[in-house]
Amino acid sequence: MSEVGGADDADEVVVDINEDTAEITNNNNNNNNNNTNGTSFQQRDYEMTAEKTLNFFGLIVLVFQSMLLAAFVFFFDFSDTFSTLDNVGPTTAITGIATKYTFIAIMAFVAFGQFALTMRKNGHNTVGISLLIAAIAVQAGVILTAIADEFKTSSPFETFPLLITAKNLLNGGFCAVAVLISYGAYAGIATGTQVIVISFVEIILFAVNYGVCIVWLKLQDFGGEMYVFLFASLFGLVVAFILRAPKKFKNPFVPLKKHMHQLRSYDFDIFTWVGAGLMLVTFPMFATAMAPANTEHRVFVSAALSVLAGAVTAFAFSRLFKRFFVSGIIQSGIVAGGILACSSFIVTTRPGITMVFSGLASMVAVLLEIFWRPLSRRYGVEDTTGILSKFFAPAFIGSITSIAFEAWKFQGQYIYGMPTNTIYPDLSWSGYHYVFSIASFCFTVLIAIIGAFAIAVVVSILGTRRTPFSDEDQWGEYDDVRFEQYVG
Repeated sequence: MSEVGGADDADEVVVDINEDTAEITNNNNNNNNNNTNGTSFQQRDYEMTAEKTLNFFGLIVLVFQSMLLAAFVFFFDFSDTFSTLDNVGPTTAITGIATKYTFIAIMAFVAFGQFALTMRKNGHNTVGISLLIAAIAVQAGVILTAIADEFKTSSPFETFPLLITAKNLLNGGFCAVAVLISYGAYAGIATGTQVIVISFVEIILFAVNYGVCIVWLKLQDFGGEMYVFLFASLFGLVVAFILRAPKKFKNPFVPLKKHMHQLRSYDFDIFTWVGAGLMLVTFPMFATAMAPANTEHRVFVSAALSVLAGAVTAFAFSRLFKRFFVSGIIQSGIVAGGILACSSFIVTTRPGITMVFSGLASMVAVLLEIFWRPLSRRYGVEDTTGILSKFFAPAFIGSITSIAFEAWKFQGQYIYGMPTNTIYPDLSWSGYHYVFSIASFCFTVLIAIIGAFAIAVVVSILGTRRTPFSDEDQWGEYDDVRFEQYVG
């Protein structure tokens, strides 16, 4: 067993070394090839490649940021209310808004980066690039969801400049979470420039999906189970498959093998537990952020209990199939339980039912990690951080369950003693709203698959990373021995 691989890497032989990738080995031959400045030809090649890439990368980021700044300066202004149209959340107390955004921001800017630290040589890309694309996504999400919200009225764009509400800020946080989930599927495969371009296109598709599902079809998905988690996980899996496809097509009968840089690190694994703990804390507030104001207490309590039930189930169920605890498997179950807790059906049923479904989602995630993920590379699926088990599976289960509960519960006039049209004032046909939810589900799946396929094919023209699953070609990072040789 590899000393850094962990139990989940023990059954897989690491043999995948790209033709374009060469490890800088610490031996006397390389030392003799160093120039007078102490830099080998191979190291200088990495440095020059990184310099060219970063120049173009910086230009792309500046262009996108300039576009966002121009939009904020010329087209938007503040609104003094939480939402100009919806019966959602606190309408006057800034503390409630700030608390919700803070928890969402912790999830986006801290938890996801720490949680995705699964590769021993890709830490800077995982945390640094995650922070960058999240910062871009929040800004762009605010702008694009504000534009989409204009179509809630019969005369959109009647006032100028457009008004930004606190709800749009929360939507920006949701957008950032969606982009980070997708990035987890293809992290280590795409170059920095590809990541930025893919993320920007995904943000636009996220806003379109939001406009169609939330604004037009009035989908009741306040926890983002469908238009955030299902959309993002499916988008990321398709992008990862397309970017990795050329290697699979070149050798169609040879399964994809785990690259040497994908081995887990003991130190990084400790940080992934920090990320998992932060997600346990932030999931209940994430589920509550967009909930109808008169149901927030039920949503929060139910989500908090369900996340804990999913975590315990993940620990217990994983040991039924493994001799030792495996951090990646357990953490997948923990996150899956939290994702299920963000389903909209939790507002219609007692907390025990939600806890059962969270436990079910955790069990499914554990089984996928144990049995499916080792086999997935045979079919060309390169899911870097396990998005299929952590996000797609529970989001799919939660979306289907929410539709089923809508078809059942919305037939009556009351939910927990409250009229249905009081909880959901914008539903004129509440008894048949599940039909619109089914339409939203289908649209989400289609736009995620088609959009991801198109942008992945386009960005694949930009080339592939010279050192996949490693920081070296973008951050110039070396381990201690190599760094001493490089600078000394």
